[in-house]
Amino acid sequence: MVKKRREGSEDPFDSFIRDMMDFLRKMDEELSEFFEEDMESEYGGVGPDYKHMGGDGTELEESVDVIELADEVLVVMEIPGARKEDINIRAKGMELIIKVRDLLKRVALPIRVDPSRARATYRNGILEVRIRK
Repeated sequence: MVKKRREGSEDPFDSFIRDMMDFLRKMDEELSEFFEEDMESEYGGVGPDYKHMGGDGTELEESVDVIELADEVLVVMEIPGARKEDINIRAKGMELIIKVRDLLKRVALPIRVDPSRARATYRNGILEVRIRK
């Protein structure tokens, strides 16, 4: 026998699921904000809009060299044909995210990045990010 639901009454399970989804969504937003870090560079575009950095989901194929020196970490990447305005850099925890136009490159770092201790330059198709320890 199928029970009819009275109009206007809500299934407690539906309410529970909706509340849990709201809770998880809020927790995800708060954790994302907690772990976001901005990298100050001469490129601009490094504000709190990390979530909107975009990209079409395609990773840059260019290789990246990460060199750990005594007093800094050096990240070097060839980006031929890009303009300085096309490049955005973001630091998040122990990761550097480099966006060139609609493509992204995620670079694992050996240290946690302090954005105030990082500097980036782009000359002749070569991007260099220096992060002081």
